[in-house]
Amino acid sequence: MAGGIRIEVTGLDKLIKKFGSLPQNIVKEVDGELAALSVEYVNRAVADVPVDTGVLKNGITFKRISEMNYEVVSNAHYSAYVEFGTIKFVNVPAELAAYAAQFKGRGIKKEGGMPARPFFFKHLPWAENEINQNLKQVVKRAMK
Repeated sequence: MAGGIRIEVTGLDKLIKKFGSLPQNIVKEVDGELAALSVEYVNRAVADVPVDTGVLKNGITFKRISEMNYEVVSNAHYSAYVEFGTIKFVNVPAELAAYAAQFKGRGIKKEGGMPARPFFFKHLPWAENEINQNLKQVVKRAMK
């Protein structure tokens, strides 16, 4: 899935206003939270891969783009077709329609298609909740 998901921290405006810039210990703490979240996201996606070929499982990884900016990806060229299905079995959540459109018509055409077997994006709600919970604690500590 070209690009996968990107985990970035936004909305730290209040904290930056209070301190003028983010203290390095806060940046390190937030960066550590995002690294841990990225590892857990990969683990969850790998556990939910519906096939045992190894290519798909081994292709799920993350990398640190920059401070407080991580990217989690599924590198197998067919990841999107497993995630969203093909032909008449396509099942794309509305919030991912624009992203999924880039893969439309590019897969191997099997008669009837292949049902969607989500393993990757289904963890977004969990990740958003974890980020909100964990970063709220970091911000609370920093605001004291």
